[in-house]
Amino acid sequence: MKDINILHIIESLGPGGAERLMTSTLRYLDRDRFRSVIAYLYDEDHFSDDLLGMSFNVYKLHAKNIYQAPKIIKSLLKIIRDEKIDMIHTHLFGASIYGRLSGWLSRVSSIVTTLHNPDYSPYFTFRNKFSFERRRFLDRLSGNLFNDSFIAVSEAVKESAERFLGFKDIKVMYNSIDPDEFEPLSDKERSEERKRLGIPDGCIALVIVGRLDPQKGHTFLFRALNDDRLKGRDIKLFVAGKGQLENELRREVEALGLQDKIVFLGSTKDVRGTIGCCDIFILPSVYEGFGIALLEAMALKIPCIASYVDGVKEIVVDKKDGLLVEPCSPQSITEAIVHLIENPDKRSNMVEAGYSKVIKDFNIKKQVRLLEDVYSHVLR
Repeated sequence: MKDINILHIIESLGPGGAERLMTSTLRYLDRDRFRSVIAYLYDEDHFSDDLLGMSFNVYKLHAKNIYQAPKIIKSLLKIIRDEKIDMIHTHLFGASIYGRLSGWLSRVSSIVTTLHNPDYSPYFTFRNKFSFERRRFLDRLSGNLFNDSFIAVSEAVKESAERFLGFKDIKVMYNSIDPDEFEPLSDKERSEERKRLGIPDGCIALVIVGRLDPQKGHTFLFRALNDDRLKGRDIKLFVAGKGQLENELRREVEALGLQDKIVFLGSTKDVRGTIGCCDIFILPSVYEGFGIALLEAMALKIPCIASYVDGVKEIVVDKKDGLLVEPCSPQSITEAIVHLIENPDKRSNMVEAGYSKVIKDFNIKKQVRLLEDVYSHVLR
């Protein structure tokens, strides 16, 4: 097979799970067989330096919103022509719509889409119904017309796409991480990181990593910390991430009187240090396609609490390698935090089980070989 030129299109290079997954995947993709080019619609640049440092051609399209169709398509068609693209691989809704259209217009050989979330499941009923149905129509139509292959990051995402979009022959490739990037911190590193974050001796440090978005369930975690069973303890919660809910969440923290217990960190490049120096990682999502940050915490040997939702259930076995709690339930989160604090032996056993699972089942190098097989198959 000749070298294959692949254009990877994604909405942004912000600090999200899809962006992190794509960046890690490209690090290990066989460059003797596949030449990768990256295009992203919006201006968030969190992973741009990483990709440029790996000597990839990276194109920022400077789109302001999803409705700039002529600008986006014109830019993508030029990249496809100049880079002699053979295949397009898209991630996330906007990038997928424009990637499919551009691929069809330019007669690209193959189009692949990674499905990262159960985007049309009932969790989304809070959205404007017209916008929701229009989005689903565009996704369903373009995917069924133009795609040669679909990849889902979990069985839950696959089932959602089959049910709500009518997509067929979806291959499941679990989100994975590079364990080399998330080695557990040494005692010295842990001490230095806790000092950097201002964590005093004896303080129990909790951490949540993810977009400040309704999906991630921050508000339920905040209310859990307001429970009398935790109020009197020396606890701090570190909130890593940015998003549309930031101002609203800050107001809620003030209303609950938790300013001394909750610290907003914004986006952080040092995910390993931030998670690795804390005592408990929490993922209180309302729904979740998978949850890469959960894998990162398990690789760092940090005990985890996560919502019992589709996607997460495919990672964590309750009470074996983490604790699963009822979604949208502050009381369940409180009980899980108290349980981990008061049972250090159980916490230690969960940590070791979680670490072993990540190394064995969710290693990015293993998943990249599967992706290469998909690329080879659709290009035959």
